[in-house]
Amino acid sequence: MVSVYHSLATERFLTLRYEAAGIPEYWLIDPQRERAEFYQLDEQGRYQFVLPDEEVYHAAQLPGLAFPVDWLWAHPPIVQALRNLNLV
Repeated sequence: MVSVYHSLATERFLTLRYEAAGIPEYWLIDPQRERAEFYQLDEQGRYQFVLPDEEVYHAAQLPGLAFPVDWLWAHPPIVQALRNLNLV
């Protein structure tokens, strides 16, 4: 689940809603502040904040999907993006 949000109240509402639904992973994207947060559900049913590995996020629910977080704010070269997604 990917959510673009504009306020902390929205962020808190989404967290509670996703937790209740048991969504295993979600990302909060704030394009205004160029901020991205990644959360994964733990064994107790609570979300844990996940830090990208060396500025690259590896999606837990989409095996093989990994991307530099700064690509959310920039336009990466298409060939490099396809390589990172193992499509070429």
